Amino acid sequence: MEVILSVLELLVQPTEAAADGGGPRIMYLNELASGGYHGNIPNQHELETIKQRIENIIIESCNKCDFERALEYYRRLFSFESSISLNYVNALGLKPHIGIFRHVATTNYDLILERYDKEYCKRFRIDRTVQAKHFLQRGFTHGDYQWNEPYLDLSDIDPKTNPDSITYVKLHGSIDWWIRRSDKKVITRECPTSLMGEVYDKRLMVYPAYDKRTTRDPFSSLHNIFQRILHTHDVFVVVGYSFRDFSINEAFQNILEKNEGSRMVIINRNLKRIRNRIQSFPSQKIDLIEIPFGDIQLIDRLEEVLTRPPSGADK
Repeated sequence: MEVILSVLELLVQPTEAAADGGGPRIMYLNELASGGYHGNIPNQHELETIKQRIENIIIESCNKCDFERALEYYRRLFSFESSISLNYVNALGLKPHIGIFRHVATTNYDLILERYDKEYCKRFRIDRTVQAKHFLQRGFTHGDYQWNEPYLDLSDIDPKTNPDSITYVKLHGSIDWWIRRSDKKVITRECPTSLMGEVYDKRLMVYPAYDKRTTRDPFSSLHNIFQRILHTHDVFVVVGYSFRDFSINEAFQNILEKNEGSRMVIINRNLKRIRNRIQSFPSQKIDLIEIPFGDIQLIDRLEEVLTRPPSGADK
């Protein structure tokens, strides 16, 4: 899907695509786009129709999740975070000063962690042994009058001086983010209709494409916050990420190279492809785990890996 949509965008909007990306990505897509294709090139309207269909597929996929199973697994994972807090180590064998999952960043659009937060914060008020998180801290603030909606405001967020100002960074947007027509602010809501007469033109999501447009706000600001968050941590647990986003890859590589104590644990079912995409990373700081996310064995394996210095991606 990424390749198809990227080539279509390049064919329909070659100038804009080049301005947003450039370099090897555009050269690669140009080769694909000019590789003997003689069919009809879709116009802008047809491309937008394709994007809408992709958005519908994404939303349907997000809503098909087995939420109860997911919530239980995350409960175990975050309980594991609490139990391992005294034993896990960075690349130098030293205990980091911040919890592993104090901050979470994702390229997913779903609301699983938001639902976890809502559910387990309720339970936390009743049972303090339940591990509560704060995945509703996504950078949204309340409006300046009573009936205004929460809107995305990243201007004063600094995760280094105030770690709780944002704890969940959705780098590519979310299925509940909408652009409000009246002021172009990013609003969080479940549907595009409003009893107050507001109009919401479209969801705010980066579509799956090689040339992801993260140079525009709010995505550029979210990426900057993500980079600052990386500098507050030594240990990075990367789950299911394909390593196809160049800006995210560069942020990971930079922190691994510059922070002597940094390490990364990659959890992915397709490690052969991942190895090809992280060849420029400092491999001695990386551990690879091929157990699927959602498998109970993964938590035990993660504990084993995190309580010793990294073995290296070549092992």
